[in-house]
Amino acid sequence: MMRIAYLDPVPEEAAIALFLDELKKHAGPDTEISYHTLEKGADNYEYQVYETCMGPLILDKIRKLEEEGYDGVILGCFYDPVLEAAREMCKRMVVTGAAQGAVTLASLLSARFSLLIPRDKNYTHMRDMVVKNGALEKLASIRVLNIRVLDLQDSEITDRRMEEEIEAAVKQDHAEAIVLACTMEAGKYEALQKKYQVPVIDPAVAGLKLNEYLIRCRRDCGWYVSKTGTYETPSQEEWASYQF
Repeated sequence: MMRIAYLDPVPEEAAIALFLDELKKHAGPDTEISYHTLEKGADNYEYQVYETCMGPLILDKIRKLEEEGYDGVILGCFYDPVLEAAREMCKRMVVTGAAQGAVTLASLLSARFSLLIPRDKNYTHMRDMVVKNGALEKLASIRVLNIRVLDLQDSEITDRRMEEEIEAAVKQDHAEAIVLACTMEAGKYEALQKKYQVPVIDPAVAGLKLNEYLIRCRRDCGWYVSKTGTYETPSQEEWASYQF
């Protein structure tokens, strides 16, 4: 059995019940998946200032989840906030990001993929996520829905815009796979995938699948984030000497 936490980095009042339903539907038979939020904070991450301010709260929550014995945690935002710091901090728990999982899978499943992002505001940050995950050469396009993150669960408008942009990505940009580049686009990939006959990747589910895989790699092969160099964890003594 593996215990995995999906961390939606928003306060409880901004939580979306749909996430847990989707994750349970896609979790493996030996996976126990649970949904977690923060005690306070921003209800979206469209602005980098929110991501920066929320970083300490996210890291503190991840630290507590590792202390509680979780095998893995998924960062439930396509910006993968504090992912690098979390990998550095954790001693044994696997940490994956929604963008990390989605972009990794898209690059494995296709030669060219497109992102569906909420707004132009997100363009540079979303492209940076592709660069960070080493898949820029496979990026066919970034398609913009022109919908704010908080409005993406408005099914009628979002579904119409998704269909328009996926059709353009496939026909005009020659995309062979689509990444839904916001976790608030949850619950929509299956119908779109069936209609357009290309992989349509939900980042929350992708983060889960990558997390399960990496936990198995750790258990079966001893493969874990290298603690030599980049992701070296601070010593307990040094960590304890700082007041956060």
